[in-house]
Amino acid sequence: MRAARYGLPLVIAIIGGPSVRFVPLAELYRSTLADLGRAALPVAVHSPGHIADTDEEALEQAWPHYQLMRDRIGRERGWGPTSPAEFAAQTGPDGAMYVGSPETVASKIAATARLLDLSRFDLKYSMGQLPHGPMMRSIELYGTEVAPRVRHQLAMRLGGDRDDQRAPTGTRGPDARRPFSFQGRPCAHAAARRRSAAGADGPRAGGAGAAGRRQDQPGHRAGALH
Repeated sequence: MRAARYGLPLVIAIIGGPSVRFVPLAELYRSTLADLGRAALPVAVHSPGHIADTDEEALEQAWPHYQLMRDRIGRERGWGPTSPAEFAAQTGPDGAMYVGSPETVASKIAATARLLDLSRFDLKYSMGQLPHGPMMRSIELYGTEVAPRVRHQLAMRLGGDRDDQRAPTGTRGPDARRPFSFQGRPCAHAAARRRSAAGADGPRAGGAGAAGRRQDQPGHRAGALH
């Protein structure tokens, strides 16, 4: 509600559980904007993921690094260790992690976009200490295969032309046919470690889930895919 009161767009960090649990939050944000007499504003989702050429390859690459990262965080927060079953649930159709082939990840992003009426999807593309090669391949597939597939699926849902790359986002406001956009970012902790190792002194990578990111400035963050 605070983002709505300030007239700011909303980014929802979904890092665990099904996206459907966040429908009431998105509806509350939009209804608050309406109650305040404000125009509709974009809503985005930020979630972790990893993309490879096949589902099996993506899962195999992601699991050991996710396990180490998840158990390290869990020890700090008093959680028990993760398990393959937890990983399977998080990477399944209702989980918060977008891991798989371009087809699998695109279908899952499109489903989330329709569910929450999104204008943007932000993928945290690092997975613990995932090696550079698989991570770069994931970024490449995200931009060249996942993004076009998502836009196509969303356009087809509208019953539009097969070549229409516009998405059914912002349907509650004047931007009902604005282009769906994508972002990618590394884990903030991993980025900080890389800067420390390199002796860099640049600004800290933005955290996930902050309400009120400026979404009206194309390319305002590294990894923007418009």
